[in-house]
Amino acid sequence: MVLLAAEPVPFAYGSRFAQNQMSASPSAPEKIDSVTFDRLLAQQDPVETGLFDLRATGFIAPSGLVNLGLAIEASTKVNTEVQLLLRDDSLCTYLARSGFLIALPPACRIEPEVADLYHAYDHRIGRSPMLIEVTRLYDRDALDVLLDRTIDTVAHVRHRRNDALDVAALLSELGGNLLEHGGGSGLLALQVYR
Repeated sequence: MVLLAAEPVPFAYGSRFAQNQMSASPSAPEKIDSVTFDRLLAQQDPVETGLFDLRATGFIAPSGLVNLGLAIEASTKVNTEVQLLLRDDSLCTYLARSGFLIALPPACRIEPEVADLYHAYDHRIGRSPMLIEVTRLYDRDALDVLLDRTIDTVAHVRHRRNDALDVAALLSELGGNLLEHGGGSGLLALQVYR
């Protein structure tokens, strides 16, 4: 089974985020996935305001990461600066480990500052047989690399190459449509569970 899901990891850098004294937004969900993300948009209107307040959030599923990344990107088109407010230590580490931080547009400012995390997990990107980190699709070559990784990732768990090829065929169609009809760029994240 292929799911867009993930689990946070312990924060390795101490509790500096606990010093963030700003109160959390009551409208931020504790967990962001494809369902709760719509609630976040409705309650905060972050694309228009440029403020993504996730201080009450402790977990973001891969589907939520992709939605959040694309919403931040859309917000940079209408705001000169976009702010992502975080508090949870484990979530900050997970955002770095998942490749999310390096996929963000330069106009996105994260508070508190997490500069030391941006590249802390670069050595692990692409090495997990169960995970495809947040990946930007920008041309056919990037899609081909992603499809190869998808086949390897799904085949690792399912042990049936046909299952992996079915998932890759679906992603090929979606990715091709994105590149041809959807503005030429997009994000994808995938995690496989046994």
